[in-house]
Amino acid sequence: RVGTECDRYNLHGFKMLLCASQFLFGGIKMLLCVFQFLFGGIKMLLCVFTFLFGGIKMLHCVFKFLFGGIKMLLCVFQFLFGGIKMLLCVFTFLFGGIKMLHCVFKFLFGGIK
Repeated sequence: RVGTECDRYNLHGFKMLLCASQFLFGGIKMLLCVFQFLFGGIKMLLCVFTFLFGGIKMLHCVFKFLFGGIKMLLCVFQFLFGGIKMLLCVFTFLFGGIKMLHCVFKFLFGGIK
């Protein structure tokens, strides 16, 4: 009877050891899950920062494109106003030529009279 009781205590002791080891391995497994979660979070943060810096770079490119467009418009307006100025010079030249011809004819016809 004493032997069976001891055996029973021994079985309970082994059972308790098994539960303790399962508890420990469960804790280790839980710690591994926590570290995976943390590293997943760090990886996600890196992805977020990459996304944000990509967005900032894209905005920089958009602004460069817009300012390039504004610069191009300014060049177009300069070109147009330069063309208008050139046309004014041409008309001034033509009217100056007509005035000169008028003076020549006046001189010729004045000389004939």
